[in-house]
Amino acid sequence: MFNAASVAYLWTNEDNHKTGSQGFYVEVYSDKVLIRGRDFKTGTWVDAAQYEVAYPAVNVY
Repeated sequence: MFNAASVAYLWTNEDNHKTGSQGFYVEVYSDKVLIRGRDFKTGTWVDAAQYEVAYPAVNVY
């Protein structure tokens, strides 16, 4: 589960508003789902927010 809106206002850990707009870009393929963080104001990817989920999920137990 990714708990975020598609686009959101930015806030710091000190509860200060920050100018910008960030969210997730989701790509769905037959064998995986890619979730990529995107800074919509600057038009750049957020390298620290890149996730890949294999599909179908593999049971690790």
